[in-house]
Amino acid sequence: MRKRFTTTAVPISVSDIIAGIKAILRHQYCIEKFELGFAKYINARRAFLVNSGTTAFYIILKALMRLSDKTEVVIPAYTAPAVTLAIWKAGLKPVLCDVSLDTFNMDIISLTNIASDDILCVASTHLFGLPCDVLSVNEFVKEKNIFVIEDAAQAMGAKLNDKMAGTIGDVGFFSLAKGKNLSTYTGGIIVTNRSDLAPLLKEEIQKLEEPSGIYKALNPFLLSALALMVRPMVYGMFHRLASFFKSTEVYYSFDAMKYTEFQAAVGLSLLKRLPGFIQARQANGSLLYKSLAEIHGIRLPVVIEKGVPAYNHFPVLLEESGHIAQVQQELWRLGIDTSRMYLRPVHHCYQLGYAKSPEPFPNAAYIAERLLTLPTHPFIDSSIIQNIIRKVIHATSG
Repeated sequence: MRKRFTTTAVPISVSDIIAGIKAILRHQYCIEKFELGFAKYINARRAFLVNSGTTAFYIILKALMRLSDKTEVVIPAYTAPAVTLAIWKAGLKPVLCDVSLDTFNMDIISLTNIASDDILCVASTHLFGLPCDVLSVNEFVKEKNIFVIEDAAQAMGAKLNDKMAGTIGDVGFFSLAKGKNLSTYTGGIIVTNRSDLAPLLKEEIQKLEEPSGIYKALNPFLLSALALMVRPMVYGMFHRLASFFKSTEVYYSFDAMKYTEFQAAVGLSLLKRLPGFIQARQANGSLLYKSLAEIHGIRLPVVIEKGVPAYNHFPVLLEESGHIAQVQQELWRLGIDTSRMYLRPVHHCYQLGYAKSPEPFPNAAYIAERLLTLPTHPFIDSSIIQNIIRKVIHATSG
């Protein structure tokens, strides 16, 4: 049976799962240990765990609302649609700005053109693990009483100006969901260096419900299944069943809960190998970038000055959208899975009060129509990357 490679994966080992099971059997308390360990890794004063990245964003917004009575949250028009749900759940209003066709992240000019005195915060997304220009966002909000949130859900391990993504604004958050750079099947981490914000975040988390007994009981089985499914030989045999682990639909609600001790123990075990995971992603991403940068018909994101990507996915824009299916077919024949990520901009997923025509965020619409992401995860080696490069070049040369 041939190997097949998923779009993104984390090498979760048997020892990681055993660490989680031991935590259950011995009634160990690992959440605080994981929080402290991750804060040390990320060089943040405080870290807090919750059940998802969406919940993390929601908790941040609830805490910020205790420091300001403003009601608008600025997000990129091309990002994970679910962030909108966190804004609504907090009772706030999402406001969109366009993204840049150069960086694929928030467009600073579009941001500065938003004329509103009611902006509570700007959520800068480090999409695909590519550092967003948070320094320019910080400059924009200077003296405006606007908070800066870093959506680093896909950017664990990325850096800007020698600082870890997530620690450059007022507060940041990461996702521990399936396919992220470190995964415990579900989960989210909030980080901050602000002493006035940390206690508010903790208080908001304490208000969350405990996960149900069924949820806790399923954790070891779901994470074990995920750990097996992303392995190339297993994925080659059972890839038709992998749709269970793929999230492609647009969500309309989410459950905000606390994190589990089992997941914390697994996360703590994985944290020891996280630098190696990031190094593998960066090596694969750099090789793809170097080889595809000058290929006609392909647009790659500009990595901003002093930015170091973590490459959760490797994004390419195919200027001929008709080439997308051809590239995907060619790579799948090779055993390489790919992803279209978000097929629509945020305002095409939910009713946010924006007209659809003329398109108010043309760059976001352009990216949604032409984006394809390639895998960079640690199961991929340089020989596979070279095969991916050859197939992409061949499929786009016609």
